[in-house]
Amino acid sequence: MYLTHISLKNFRNFSKLELPLHSGVNLFVGKNGQGKTNLLESIYLILRGTSFREGKAEVWLKKFGDEISLNAKISAQISKNNLRSDLVMEIQPHKRKLLLDNKQVPAKNVSIKYPSILFSPESLSALKEGPEVRRQLIDEFLLVHHFENIKAVTEFKKALQMRNGLLRDYKRGIYEEYQIQLLLDALDEIYLKTAVVLSHKRINAINNLIPFWKMAVSNIAPQEFVDISVDYSISSFIANNWSYDNLYEKMYNRLKILRKNELSFGSSLVGPHKHEIKFRCNGNDARYFCSQGQQRTLILGFKMAQIMYHYHTFQVHPLLLLDDVLSELDSVKCANFLRFIETIRSQIILTSTDISFPFDFSSKGRTIFRIYEGQAETLAS
Repeated sequence: MYLTHISLKNFRNFSKLELPLHSGVNLFVGKNGQGKTNLLESIYLILRGTSFREGKAEVWLKKFGDEISLNAKISAQISKNNLRSDLVMEIQPHKRKLLLDNKQVPAKNVSIKYPSILFSPESLSALKEGPEVRRQLIDEFLLVHHFENIKAVTEFKKALQMRNGLLRDYKRGIYEEYQIQLLLDALDEIYLKTAVVLSHKRINAINNLIPFWKMAVSNIAPQEFVDISVDYSISSFIANNWSYDNLYEKMYNRLKILRKNELSFGSSLVGPHKHEIKFRCNGNDARYFCSQGQQRTLILGFKMAQIMYHYHTFQVHPLLLLDDVLSELDSVKCANFLRFIETIRSQIILTSTDISFPFDFSSKGRTIFRIYEGQAETLAS
């Protein structure tokens, strides 16, 4: 699976761009602020339906002085199993539309059919920040692989929103206590099921990914890491090996115990949105005991593991997007990483401010583009 062409119209700082892409490695090189990440973002956006950068859709529309374009367009041609398809995203200030071969489709259909994995400097927040970011990282891993995973995440969010709405209404005095107790008793059967399904999927995903993660990290930094593990914690209990029935029993009991607290706080205190996920290196919490360089290696290895897991499971190599990853690694790790991705048959699109590398992409094939002031030119292929 690979993109053969990307075109932009009035997207960020690009007025118009037509760019053929290599099935191997595509390097966007240039100074900061020229549009490298914008171009990478456009590819992620059309494949995932959302951006990895903060901000409303209006930021995607090119500015012409004080005026903002009323529309933008991203178009891509993609090849999978020797079949070509056309993707188009039409963007307006308050809406966007995604078309696959001239038919409007939900973004989830495209993200499953044409999977992509992203590493950006922001990816490091999964280790540096709190548990919410790590939960998002695992859920993002789930969302790329199967429609059932999308359903699990979506249904839990809906149930959580409904339950929190009832709890807020009670705190505002809309319901009497006997009324809210009855409403929660009726809703919790649905809520608990969605919570257990998502938790079970997360735990299975983590356990399935760890062997590939260890393999990826051992290739990038073979001398630094002995063991990688993940603790999935529910109410301070490590739930890595809990079955569906174990999860249901524990969360059911916890809901009963914390009912009064939830009524007092006005929000749900039990469920996947409260679970802790800790990444461990040699038994230690990587958030506190790994250097910044080691944290980069762990997260980059996590992304590489997703590529390997996806191919192992579905025999498809996701597109790999790497935003300024080379500046995040020292020269030895950079060389090891580049050698490692030589063995992965994914199409790779990466950005860099530096055109010189410690390793050549000759066996994989590559094209280098210079990005400057919202334009692109081919330097080598």
